[in-house]
Amino acid sequence: MIDDQESTNSILVVGKAGIGKSLFCQKVIRDWANNKLLQALESTEIPNLKFVYLLTFRQLNLLENNCVTLREILNCCSTLDDKLYTAMIFICLKCNIDDSTFEYIVKHPKEVMIILDGYDEYSQQDYIAGNLEEQHPNDARRKMPVAALCSKLIKGKILKEAIVIITSRPDESNKTGGSRFKRCVEIAGFSSEQVKEYIEKYFKNKKKYEERCT
Repeated sequence: MIDDQESTNSILVVGKAGIGKSLFCQKVIRDWANNKLLQALESTEIPNLKFVYLLTFRQLNLLENNCVTLREILNCCSTLDDKLYTAMIFICLKCNIDDSTFEYIVKHPKEVMIILDGYDEYSQQDYIAGNLEEQHPNDARRKMPVAALCSKLIKGKILKEAIVIITSRPDESNKTGGSRFKRCVEIAGFSSEQVKEYIEKYFKNKKKYEERCT
């Protein structure tokens, strides 16, 4: 569900399997680390993001439905070990949030972006779809089941002004318990013409590179 009037800053990114959703997440992290994120926007519109975290639902499955705090969830960024994310490990290695940093995050959600990649792989979709997070307080400092924390993040019930990006395959994206997203984006992939153009540019640039190296 898309609602431009909704106060949540959740963004749904959908795409077929293998279309590049995880690569998109990597690029967001990389662009942020290089101060290139959202540079196409007018300067007055660019949020001052001081904290950007990437979590995969594949990781969160390992936590099952243990009761944890948001701080403990975010610290999971330091355990990225999937080959898809090795390019970002240097960003996340020191992801050890102390008390003062976490309090800053809670009090300044506008400076936070959290990316949740691979909702279609999450084993606790029914928990989110059933709105069971309502059994727990809207407090980022409190322990609650992992699925409840994810649901509250997506629905803007904690860190309300933070940007939360969730990626999913199209079919599973409908199983978010009626979550209202600020925006919905589809990664459509290349058309046949764009594929041809990309291949031509790739080999042209490769030839130039080889000529410079010889």
